[in-house]
Amino acid sequence: MTATSVSLEPAMPHLEALRTFLLAPGTAGTEANELRFAIAAGLRAAGAPEQALALYDAMLQADPGSARALRQRVTCAISANRLDLAQDGLDAARAQLPGDPALRQAEATLRRRSGAPRVPAAPKTPLTKPERLAAARKLLAEGALDGAAAGLDALLEEDPDFLPALVSRARIAQIAKMPEKMLELCLRGLKAHPQNANLLAQRAAARRQLGQVNQAVSELQALLQEAPEIDPAVKFALADTLLAAGRTGEAAGIFDAILAAEPDQPRAHLGRIGVALSAGDVDEALGLCDAALACHPGDPRFLFRKAQTHLQAARPAEALVLLEALQEDDVPGVQLRPKTAAALIAAGRTEEAERLFRSMLAASPLDPDALTGLATIAEQRGDLEGAIAGMEAALWPQP
Repeated sequence: MTATSVSLEPAMPHLEALRTFLLAPGTAGTEANELRFAIAAGLRAAGAPEQALALYDAMLQADPGSARALRQRVTCAISANRLDLAQDGLDAARAQLPGDPALRQAEATLRRRSGAPRVPAAPKTPLTKPERLAAARKLLAEGALDGAAAGLDALLEEDPDFLPALVSRARIAQIAKMPEKMLELCLRGLKAHPQNANLLAQRAAARRQLGQVNQAVSELQALLQEAPEIDPAVKFALADTLLAAGRTGEAAGIFDAILAAEPDQPRAHLGRIGVALSAGDVDEALGLCDAALACHPGDPRFLFRKAQTHLQAARPAEALVLLEALQEDDVPGVQLRPKTAAALIAAGRTEEAERLFRSMLAASPLDPDALTGLATIAEQRGDLEGAIAGMEAALWPQP
């Protein structure tokens, strides 16, 4: 995947500096592996998979049984065209993960790249289409875009209209910020599946990335006029596209219509709250949060949005009441402790925020939110040198 290399090029010096730090002896433990995964993914997305290989070696040195690192090291070596290393890594991974579908997919990719003859199929049962799809999706979930794309492309070569592969491949193009490729996949898929909600939503997202917002709106509106009973996901795609076009009133109308038909529809509630927040109307947003909570009492998603609304209205005390009642895993995709610490700082409860940041560091010594949060607190106290020293001590602990 090379299209992200342009957009990530300015970040390369930072990625390289973090790579150097993460390969230093002082960061040899497993606690650094999550950050190593992130930097390796960044280097691969920037078109520098060769530089990511040493990070996977460091991960495996710290945690030799990491299935995620074993798989990704193989796909990274293939991306870097280091086929010898890919084969060595594949052999080592198979010893620990016998029969792993993702490794079998990587092996097929490696053989295509190297021109090696296909291994006779007799000793092992060939992967079925669902198994190959599952292996590609697993690679996608792990951030191994190259390996996932290769597996999906192979499936689409055999069956160009295979809907699950088309949707997942378009998702990869979206993640890689390749809207032209994403649009091409969606248009191809819609010829065979003209009313598929996933492809319609992805087509609209691709057009938004390409600046073709009005065309996306027109396409979705025409489709909804022709087939008003189509999958509700198409209505959500239209509302998202209208928001991107700045047409908040029309977007609000769609969410209101969905809620009129289905008053407890959670995504419509979230979308309607988002419209109010984008318009800067915090009072309306708070009322909408309360309406959603009346339908879904205690739902963490709406409690969190209400806390966000209080923060946007410069009411940190009210936000804290909600944030402190939530658990870290209540809202998927949201890290609550950094949000809570930020609210504590805004409320003037700096010492509590500092304790929270330090508890985050105790659990993860390389937590960037905690490091920058403590530096911010020190700077607010006028202790810039202390802020820098604290970050250095956390990043480069003395033996």
